[in-house]
Amino acid sequence: MKFLDFFKKKKTVERPNYKNVASKISSRELVVSVYKEKIEWLIKRQNILGDREAISAYVKSDRSDFDYVEKLPNIGRESHTYIHHIIKNYDNLADFTTFIQGGPFFHFHEGDNPNLEFFNFVEEPTHDYNPLGDFAITDCFGRPFSHWDVDLFPVWDRLFEGNMPHRFFANYGAQFIVSRAVIQNRSIEFWKELYNMHKEIEYLPWALEIMWYYVFDPRYKSKI
Repeated sequence: MKFLDFFKKKKTVERPNYKNVASKISSRELVVSVYKEKIEWLIKRQNILGDREAISAYVKSDRSDFDYVEKLPNIGRESHTYIHHIIKNYDNLADFTTFIQGGPFFHFHEGDNPNLEFFNFVEEPTHDYNPLGDFAITDCFGRPFSHWDVDLFPVWDRLFEGNMPHRFFANYGAQFIVSRAVIQNRSIEFWKELYNMHKEIEYLPWALEIMWYYVFDPRYKSKI
């Protein structure tokens, strides 16, 4: 099985009924973790897409230059924001939620990443987990990449059963589109545990940048 194939949705050979095409379109939401980034792109996106995509922007600084749904404490970087949204909306998630940072484009692998067509509404998402950045293979300490100076052992041991992988497929930038089904594959207690871990493990956002693929993969059984 090729990498990410597990998350791929099964294609149907049935020809769609274009008279009812609206019912075939997945609901979409964009969750943005904003600090002090320029957000003109977000306002422009909202004007273009309108009600095709709900937008929930969370802010972690003192600013009032755009409409945000909630101000959060400036802890835990983007992962704290993402998980806050999941817990708050666990029973009312969109079919697909896009989780991104306030300045997302630096982390996009724009040259040859077909998942950006999902982000840009060119196509419907085809996987349950669609990373928007490039991948790197690391060990459990983030090596050989110096900006990932982490120890994944205590994170893995807290969350998952079984042995931790020797190598991880890290998603640069921690930005992705995921289905409601794959989020709800983990219990809300799992997400609350992961949320609370931000108070105890300072490097957790960087650890999750490496581990998001495994968080969403149901083949890795959780303890909670």
